[in-house]
Amino acid sequence: MRLKAHPIEQGSGINAGVNMPIVHKIFSNMKTWLNGTYHDVSTKHLPRYLREWSYRFNRRGRIDDLDHFLLRRAVGRMTIPVRERGKPSP
Repeated sequence: MRLKAHPIEQGSGINAGVNMPIVHKIFSNMKTWLNGTYHDVSTKHLPRYLREWSYRFNRRGRIDDLDHFLLRRAVGRMTIPVRERGKPSP
């Protein structure tokens, strides 16, 4: 069986916030965060930027116990040597 794709006309994007408000807000927040945090965003490091944004987004409701969580993570992990910091994670 072969599936056939049917394109849907989306328009100019003016109503994006009305049709899918949550998706629109997430992408808007992500773009604002990228532009406000980094001066230059390269495609080479884009996966790292997105992992950091995802990490922060997923923990946005845990502000009260964030300091304890970060201390536990920092103490329980090995440091990354400088020679290995530029390598992509497996």
